[in-house]
Amino acid sequence: MNVLLALWRQRQPKTGRRYVLSALGYALMLGLPVLAAQQLGHLIDALTQTANAPQILILLLAFIGAEMLANFSRLLWIRELSSFDRPLADRLRLIFLHRVIWQPEPDRLENTSVFNAHQQDTTRLTHLLLETYRVVISVAVAASALTLMVRVSVPYTLACLIPAALVPPLLSRIRRSLVDVTHQSRQTADTLSSQLQSAVQLAPQLAFTPAQAALLERYSQALTSHSNHTVKTALLQSAVEELAYRAGTVLRAGLLLLTAPAILRGEFTIGQYLIFSAYLEWLMNFPNILTAAQASWQQAQQAAVRLSATLGLAEKNALQSVVALNNAASYAQNTAASSPTLTLHNVTVANGPFKNFSAAVPAQGFTVITGPSGSGKTTLLKILAGEAGFTGELQPALHTALLHQQPTFLVGTVRDNLTLTLDLPEADIQAAWDVSGLQDDGLTLDSTQTAQQLSGGQQQRLALARTLLHGPLTLLLDSPTSALDARTEHHVVQALIRSGRNIVAATNRLMLLEQADAVVYLEAGQVLATGTHAGMMQSHARYRRHVQQETEV
Repeated sequence: MNVLLALWRQRQPKTGRRYVLSALGYALMLGLPVLAAQQLGHLIDALTQTANAPQILILLLAFIGAEMLANFSRLLWIRELSSFDRPLADRLRLIFLHRVIWQPEPDRLENTSVFNAHQQDTTRLTHLLLETYRVVISVAVAASALTLMVRVSVPYTLACLIPAALVPPLLSRIRRSLVDVTHQSRQTADTLSSQLQSAVQLAPQLAFTPAQAALLERYSQALTSHSNHTVKTALLQSAVEELAYRAGTVLRAGLLLLTAPAILRGEFTIGQYLIFSAYLEWLMNFPNILTAAQASWQQAQQAAVRLSATLGLAEKNALQSVVALNNAASYAQNTAASSPTLTLHNVTVANGPFKNFSAAVPAQGFTVITGPSGSGKTTLLKILAGEAGFTGELQPALHTALLHQQPTFLVGTVRDNLTLTLDLPEADIQAAWDVSGLQDDGLTLDSTQTAQQLSGGQQQRLALARTLLHGPLTLLLDSPTSALDARTEHHVVQALIRSGRNIVAATNRLMLLEQADAVVYLEAGQVLATGTHAGMMQSHARYRRHVQQETEV
């Protein structure tokens, strides 16, 4: 409940009124088709007598439109509560952008899983509210349905309700049990899979010991057994769902057979049959509505616990992170003169090109790592960023951000993805935007275009500007201009150099090699040469041949 109140307090009054109106509209539209079933039945009786088919068609289309409008309002409400520009999310983003740097985290600025999880938890709370509406309306409809059906005909009501009361709840209970079993089985399989992955990562670099091989074999057998069990349960669940569908068909057919003779004798009208059919549908679906509400309640409870824990730690973690960043900046300044390089000593990466690898990578200015495909350029960047698991030493440990070839974007506008909705100085935002060069493509910071609608090259430049905006001390780039043309590449490279950041880029592009302060040439996980591009073109034949081959391509 505290989380719900926090969500509500973060809303502006105008937005809050829109949520209330959407919810009321959804509740009204959800109950309207059934609450009006009796009037609809009488109207159809009247229209049947006059054989006015067009009016019947118009009436049915109106009810179909009401149902579509109800679903639309529901989707609108969920979208609003889970929108990207939620003010509440700012506190969460502050935690994970100003992070504690001594805690290893993959992808650094590109990790968006926490935002997606927070959005899903908010959506679960929204679903709970919607399911509560459905339960309240369904109880009212069920009561009115029973009252009206008894008024029309007690025998027909009993004949319809006895099977309807027994069959669907029984099938629903069986289905819920199967879903629980399947969920538990998948959780167990996920746990075993994680353990299997950990076992592989902890294995020796060159060979498995007999004990480790036996352990992996047991994990594999357990995973196979659980996979087979999950498949069997899924098949049984499908059979129960099919049986539930057939049971509903039998009940509807039974109602028609029961009422058809009475209709022919004039004891029962088509409108009364419609009333019975509509209310029977709701009464049969009532157990499913309660089951869905129970599931939504359980999911919402778990989501509320996660959100409460995150919000409760917000201020504490944010403060620790800011202190950590200040310490990191001070450390980098103090060690810049004495430690201008990143030193790797006896580094070994599992399933990688590096075995007892030692090197000194310049960490000041603009450094380019180049080499043939498979030489270890990307892996070396991941080591420097702390992403790749390795043995050995890396000194000093700097505050870095690694920008991958395929950056991650959240659902939102270009400005949303650039700033991550943080309250940043407008001058800094504009400076990062100028680096991207996207204004030359006709885009503006206030464009309503989403990041997903940009081309590959535009996305690459937007991700680069975003990473620069959020201030890493050392920027690691993996093929940063691979999707850019020559003119745009020149603009981006010059902007990077003017930014004054320490940049280490893995690329084979000639323009970046020529602009670099230092070049590190790799082959098969070994550093064969270090120096300037011009110097190594004269003194190192293998580097010169590599550059010529890449230029020809």
